[in-house]
Amino acid sequence: FVSCDSGKTKFNGEIYKYIHNIEGIPYKKWTHYGDNERGDIKEPNKLGIKTVHIIHNYSAFEQGWIDKGNVTTFKKNHILAGISRALNYSLPEHPRKLLLLDIVAPLYASFVSSVFEDARKRNITSLFFCARDTYQMFQVAKVFNYLYPEIKIHYLKVSRKSLSNTDSETLIKFFEQEGLASTTQNTAIIDSSSTGGSNSIINNLLIKYNYKETFAYFLIKWREFDPLTNNASPVMRQLYINSKKNNTVFNRIKLVALIENVFSSNNQKSTIGYKVDNSHITPIYNEHIDNQDCFQNDIDNIQEYHELLLTSFAKKYIDLGLCHFSFEILHNISIPSLCEFAYYPTKEYTESLKTCFLKENDIILPYVKKESLFRLIRTRAHDTCWSRATFFYNTPRWIHKHLLRYIDSKESL
Repeated sequence: FVSCDSGKTKFNGEIYKYIHNIEGIPYKKWTHYGDNERGDIKEPNKLGIKTVHIIHNYSAFEQGWIDKGNVTTFKKNHILAGISRALNYSLPEHPRKLLLLDIVAPLYASFVSSVFEDARKRNITSLFFCARDTYQMFQVAKVFNYLYPEIKIHYLKVSRKSLSNTDSETLIKFFEQEGLASTTQNTAIIDSSSTGGSNSIINNLLIKYNYKETFAYFLIKWREFDPLTNNASPVMRQLYINSKKNNTVFNRIKLVALIENVFSSNNQKSTIGYKVDNSHITPIYNEHIDNQDCFQNDIDNIQEYHELLLTSFAKKYIDLGLCHFSFEILHNISIPSLCEFAYYPTKEYTESLKTCFLKENDIILPYVKKESLFRLIRTRAHDTCWSRATFFYNTPRWIHKHLLRYIDSKESL
């Protein structure tokens, strides 16, 4: 029975009387399940109906989106929070679920949607997602792509190492083969982060061989945009400004590593060069695990779970009409949530990082680890990749206000 069909509502109890009269169900033999304290609990109780109160709380981030919403943003903030909450209670349990739902999924969905919309305005017909850091973004892009049939998406096997290790003739043949080198089509590359180096190498090569420059979209950009030398979108400038203001919090290397290696978890091998095989250019991969920069236990299952959750979120994001507000969501919700997470990374969001390890200067360190508070104060968690998160992981919530002041006073944290 639906209120809009019957003209009766739960909030005044009329729909219960309506059902009682039609179905002949005795109130005392009726059990009603619901989450609204008034409509689902108080009103049926008045009639003698047994009730079961279903409590599906919002997470801290989801509740924050709702609380921060104003008259113009309340609806979309509520919808976004509802998507995360619905998937939280419907998808399989996983230590990384909350991190993906509240931080990664809204960020990737709003960013990819914004890229598609901006690409359409610029008449860009091909988007190239740079391996491996955009692997999960590429999965999200597959969901959005049907809304933009004129834009083709590609997964480009390229890296800083492969660009610097390969001669220009082989590189330009590879770009021709993949469709990045074009004299007529507008193209763009997408990467999770950049200082502009790889983009410059690619465009200098394209210009050298008389091809059109490719545009660029970066989730994080760590240098100011120079309109004369950098053909890249300013879509993420707010994140640059936020990181600049919070330089003790946003250690760019660690945050970039987290996004590249954890947010976009995958088992793809790193491209280190290219070989010519019967006029076809084939990527050469790094086959040695010791040369990888990030290690995660059970990476195959983690990759599969990321794909399931991120694509499920993207589908609901589209179905509920949030694509029309992606740029606003990106800057007003997704980026601030990422900033807040980086500033205050609580245990429920970093639990799965215990099994993630990063190689820095030939030393392999965990992102976070379980440790005693006394040892943390002595070592400042410098034996982890993310000392700030390690402090919050190992301390009770009631002490976090004091801990924030302590950590903020230590530049190394």
